[in-house]
Amino acid sequence: MMEGGRLDGAAIAGALGWDPASVIVLDEVGSTNDFVRERACALPAGAVVFAETQAQGRGRRGRHWVSPRGANLLFSVLLRPEFGMEKWSRLAHVAALAVARGIEAVAPELVAGIKWPNDVFVAGRKIAGILLESHAVGSGTGERFAVAGIGLNVNGLAGDWPEELRGELTSLRECRADRAPLGREGVAATVLREFAALVEGAASGFPAMLAEITGRSTLVGKWVEVTLPGKGALRGVVAGFGREGELCLRVAGESEPRSLASAERVRVVMA
Repeated sequence: MMEGGRLDGAAIAGALGWDPASVIVLDEVGSTNDFVRERACALPAGAVVFAETQAQGRGRRGRHWVSPRGANLLFSVLLRPEFGMEKWSRLAHVAALAVARGIEAVAPELVAGIKWPNDVFVAGRKIAGILLESHAVGSGTGERFAVAGIGLNVNGLAGDWPEELRGELTSLRECRADRAPLGREGVAATVLREFAALVEGAASGFPAMLAEITGRSTLVGKWVEVTLPGKGALRGVVAGFGREGELCLRVAGESEPRSLASAERVRVVMA
């Protein structure tokens, strides 16, 4: 296991020109998403909470997110979008795009792809995952907010992950030719800068973002098996994405593609 120095929240805030109080670094927490959700009323929009380790870190559908202490980036961002909640699903796609752009900004030799709905891949292996959760607080205040949780493997090495995951995961360090560790503060600031800009434009500029996401897709044009929430599975060819980022799946024998807003799992069965 590789352990680096403690993440410097003030350095991240300074690089972004943000109030240092808006960047919180915890040594350990159950889940950064839960931490932000429980304190959302007291936190400003855009507040970011990092953790060196999570006891109950999770990905989509409750899957556990594995990360050694001090090696990677585990963080959640509090969002209070000004556009309607029916469009908040865009935020997961925006986060994935921000991570992909951030990866290429700090390591220009890499190419980051996006696997719908919100995983980021480099060289055929998963390097990051996003979990977006929306909330409405109490009937009294009616406050609504979203929490974007991001796990990005920065300096983790193959030996850091369970054996059964070593062929599926990678990190920025593993993908770079020199395999030198990266400063996590710089990576974090780069991703957050991209994310803030993309969130700002998500209401009106999502079509252009979606075009880039489509170009980065690891699924478009491929035969996949999509496991649906409680409804079995479908097989078909990924034709692209709908206006809000839904997966458009061409199923044999059907004249129009199906539009899928969510899935338990998407597995490529034929290139």
